[in-house]
Amino acid sequence: MLGMIVISQIDDELNTEMLFEESVSIVVGANNRWANRRKVALADLIDEPWIFGDPGNATQSAVSAAFRASGLSMPKIGAVTQSMNLRMAMLASGNYISAIPHSLLRYCADRWALKIVPVNIGVKYPVGILTLKNRTLSRATELFIENARAIAMCLMTRAR
Repeated sequence: MLGMIVISQIDDELNTEMLFEESVSIVVGANNRWANRRKVALADLIDEPWIFGDPGNATQSAVSAAFRASGLSMPKIGAVTQSMNLRMAMLASGNYISAIPHSLLRYCADRWALKIVPVNIGVKYPVGILTLKNRTLSRATELFIENARAIAMCLMTRAR
């Protein structure tokens, strides 16, 4: 399975292979007042309407931790949705801020007219492959994993 993993929750029954670390970017629509600023601090964004997924999810927790580390409280929640398409459309409207995986932005930032706000919140998630130990993988699964490795290698090469 390809996905985000939390190292502390990995079971002894699983093989793990880390492919890359996924950074999270703070994003706004191209018409948002923060879109073209060269210097932005977290404190500047605290009263803006943020879009988050489920309450307490990993990204919301990480963003909250970044605000707390800067001596700030949780930013204002403007909307909650699990739908990435809805989040992108709301961001494109120009009124919201959200934290989005950087690899997703590689493929949709132009399409949705999104801009990365120059704030580093220091959030990185490990992305890897988890398989059950002592289990034979199907040929389709092996091919999927080979392709996932190749894509991860390509992503890491582009990031340099």
